[in-house]
Amino acid sequence: MVVQFKKWICDLTYGRYQDQSIAIRLRNVVTHEPIAKATLCLAEYKEKPEPLNVFIKDYSENEGMVDTLAKAGVIFPEPVRVIDLGYVKVGEFMLSDECINEIKSKI
Repeated sequence: MVVQFKKWICDLTYGRYQDQSIAIRLRNVVTHEPIAKATLCLAEYKEKPEPLNVFIKDYSENEGMVDTLAKAGVIFPEPVRVIDLGYVKVGEFMLSDECINEIKSKI
């Protein structure tokens, strides 16, 4: 899947965190340089998303990530829950069927 995040056109790469939750990273389609890590692992807070959901980092340098991924059809736009970490709130989002199929073919 290809998304535009801020000034970059990016493709998505997928992996897994130590708790086996899905990791999504954005990479420049031309240079293949890493642009952003879209997801978070909240294992240290004893939080884990549902199997086909992800926690999205939408603050600091990642501000606008939820909007970017929702517009591209990667996630549904509304969080299924919000985790309050004290200094910031992080949403858990459902992945789209298209994204799930792409992830299954790659990891």
